[in-house]
Amino acid sequence: MERARERGLRKKGIRHRYNEWTPRENEIVLDARQNKALVGDIVALLAAEGFVRTYSAVADHLSAIGAKPVGKLPLVFSEREKQIIIAGRRAQISYHRIACRLREEGFNRTQDSVRAHWQKLAKEGLA
Repeated sequence: MERARERGLRKKGIRHRYNEWTPRENEIVLDARQNKALVGDIVALLAAEGFVRTYSAVADHLSAIGAKPVGKLPLVFSEREKQIIIAGRRAQISYHRIACRLREEGFNRTQDSVRAHWQKLAKEGLA
């Protein structure tokens, strides 16, 4: 049982169980949310402090602490994420590699979400 629990720990960043949030993480999340930060930006703020949390984990936590209405969040990309995606696709880099570059910058996106956002940008004429 303990081994199964230990598998729930991330290999990088501050080690914690997925369902436990430290007081510092809560402080970062609440401060960012009061400043109307997007969920993706909150993920980046947490990463800058050494915490590893996914977009969905932050969104779920916001729901749990009542900082946002319950329901599905729209998939919103920050300006920095958009710049990385556009530059990557213009350089003909794969969606997988772009997702890896986003992860290096502190964002956590799947290659499917990168592809979907690229297609949305292309339809809007921004790509």
